[in-house]
Amino acid sequence: MIEALKEERIVNKVGGRFKLSTLIQKRLVALNAGGVELALLAVVMIIVVHAIEAYGLNPLIYGRTLRLNPVLTLIVLFVAYHAFGIWGMLLGVPTARYLLSDVLRVVLDARKA
Repeated sequence: MIEALKEERIVNKVGGRFKLSTLIQKRLVALNAGGVELALLAVVMIIVVHAIEAYGLNPLIYGRTLRLNPVLTLIVLFVAYHAFGIWGMLLGVPTARYLLSDVLRVVLDARKA
């Protein structure tokens, strides 16, 4: 258990530092090219693109691939991350798909019915 927490902290630190380093690089280029306004616009743009990808595209892609409702996909990702960390996010949606379709026999694909 302690080793898993250490591993999760390492993954979060590395991922966070990578995101921060790319954000700093883009901000510095924008600052050099167009001043403070362009640098702030670059930061806002990165945040907006990340939000669209994380909360819009990822659930739609998971939903279409696994034939799950995008809202259900978001709920599964949220609960799995808070319960099991990074491994929950990686395995949560496929596990939910398996539990719903094979264990509980819920018809997820209307074309099969």
